[in-house]
Amino acid sequence: MKSKLLLLLTVVAFQLKAQVSTEIYGLYRNNTPPELYLGKVNTADGSTELLGATLYDSLLVVTGSTLNPYTNTYHVLSADRFFAIDNVSGEITDAVTVTLLIENSYMRSVVFNPSDSGYYGLIIQTNELDASILFGKIDPLTGLVEVLSDTSITQFLMPGRNIINPYEMIYYLLTDTQIIGIDMYTGDIYSTATITNTYGAQFDNMSFNCKDEVIYGLIPAIDTQLVFLGKLDPFTGAVELVFETAVDTTYFISGLGTANSAVDPVTNTYYYISAGNLKGIDLGDGSITFENSIYDMEGRYFGLFHHVQDCFGAQRTRFATGINTTTLVQQFTLTPNPTKGFINISFSENIQTLQLMNTAGQIVLAKDVNAKNITINTDLLNPGIYFAKGKSLSGNLLSGKIIVKE
Repeated sequence: MKSKLLLLLTVVAFQLKAQVSTEIYGLYRNNTPPELYLGKVNTADGSTELLGATLYDSLLVVTGSTLNPYTNTYHVLSADRFFAIDNVSGEITDAVTVTLLIENSYMRSVVFNPSDSGYYGLIIQTNELDASILFGKIDPLTGLVEVLSDTSITQFLMPGRNIINPYEMIYYLLTDTQIIGIDMYTGDIYSTATITNTYGAQFDNMSFNCKDEVIYGLIPAIDTQLVFLGKLDPFTGAVELVFETAVDTTYFISGLGTANSAVDPVTNTYYYISAGNLKGIDLGDGSITFENSIYDMEGRYFGLFHHVQDCFGAQRTRFATGINTTTLVQQFTLTPNPTKGFINISFSENIQTLQLMNTAGQIVLAKDVNAKNITINTDLLNPGIYFAKGKSLSGNLLSGKIIVKE
């Protein structure tokens, strides 16, 4: 068994090996001349790169963007089309027509869900008297939108980025006074809470951190120019300061479109735009770990950004009504972890199947185990993060994160 495993790992070792990803993807725009490019920022060294040719003629109106790290695809929702852009070449690989089966409607605020690989967003339906906001999901291959809500979620929506909790399958949006959670299975309201914020004028630029399952955002103080980092409880609406000291002295500016913040759960860093700079805050101690201008040498500015590692490899822990609720995601026992040389993967009952994925979404190991534990040689893997997924004899879904040291 060990020799077969070693042979398999030798083969996959020549494929792309996992490194801790430091790349943020977004759009670079220039108004004069009119330009729009997919681009990336490397938070390790501050380097930037435009990918491919200008997309301006195709993406005139942007109503949402999201990133699928498993297929290395950046998606843009623009007017009546849903675009797929390759993260390497910057070329448009698909542009499907968005098909909504309800009149006078359009889709916005699409978010990729890493726990089921679905694309979820809001459907705005207008008539002569008012507007309804519904919830649905779009098929990236056909453009067909499935409306999940039976009734309107709300009639007022704050501008800014909407987020999801991929573990609980909840989509969150902000109104002027509330945070609303939407059940991603049914489209119904899952939770509603009135926001209580005694620290500032608003809570904005929110991002969900898959490391601690906390919603983070920025709070501009009411009577000063100071900006604080805060966290929001979606069930009580309570806003708390993460740090007593301000993280910025200038109120943040809106980036291009609606996604103005992102979290890297591996380094535990919150990224946002302020006064023309892309900044990274260490969520552990509040220090600024990254700061780089959002403008390139030609005056193009960066926005609508997403981090590659944002909730990568997340698995559901809440399932729809009617699904066997005993089939929950449980954790492997991984020792030693972090590791160098080998790692023991075990569970309380037989592990039927095991997969290892790198941070690029590539499967570097797929194996039938049929045992309670297995030892893997990690010497053939580059240092970085790997995600273990599996299934037990009784059908439990298993997961774990492996850190391979240098």
